[in-house]
Amino acid sequence: MLNFYKGDSIWYTLELNPNEQIDNYKNVPPSNTDPIDLLHRDAWSPVDYFGRQHQTMILVMETGAYHSNVVRTMEWWMHSEFHAIQNRDYADDVRTISFSSVTSPGRDVVPEFRLDVFLGEDIVLRGYDANPPPGLVRPGNILNLSIQWEALQDIRERYTIGTYLMSPQGTIELQNDSEPVGGFWPTQQWNAGDVIRHNVAFVLPEDLPPGHYAGWAVMYSAVDGYRLPVSDETATAIRDHVELYTIEVARIGIGG
Repeated sequence: MLNFYKGDSIWYTLELNPNEQIDNYKNVPPSNTDPIDLLHRDAWSPVDYFGRQHQTMILVMETGAYHSNVVRTMEWWMHSEFHAIQNRDYADDVRTISFSSVTSPGRDVVPEFRLDVFLGEDIVLRGYDANPPPGLVRPGNILNLSIQWEALQDIRERYTIGTYLMSPQGTIELQNDSEPVGGFWPTQQWNAGDVIRHNVAFVLPEDLPPGHYAGWAVMYSAVDGYRLPVSDETATAIRDHVELYTIEVARIGIGG
């Protein structure tokens, strides 16, 4: 695909990682919960360097079913380290994942904004970190959101995390629906005590109308779409979504 690319972006070919799958028949060791242990330094260090030079990065990946021999360590690490913007399929075997280059807090770091609300009985949304923080933003800004989750019991159901930017009229303006950590740590593999960071980013359109927008998080069944009910520490049901924060989109020419 890159042989036909005519744009001005910088492309870099990454090193193959130790034990990376090179065909469908080669067995690889089971993954752990820290992909940095599986990454070749010559693979992650250029990504770290380019991330400090540019606002966004694009990872070109193959398309194929996940199975026991698929590791995709670089993709896994970038979902853990940065904030995912969009996943796009270009052909039967090629796709891209775009990321904001803002790094996520460590998985176990206490969130700046604590919430401690329950989704269902066994999952807690501990809080979130936002960059930029809640407040005034401008069209074209990138909103980075890192949500920290914790499993209170072993989870064996498959859930999707929905992260939404709601318009002043209460409709979904921007959304990201994906399994935790880009699908690399699905809820059916969560065990009691696991702490997970799910990182997403929204690029605010240049023509986004001014006004107050709310950030929501939901968790719903990947089978039938049922949303887990949200309750506080007293088990009082609140609603079927968590309102994280509010931003104000400035009019063009206002706010710096």
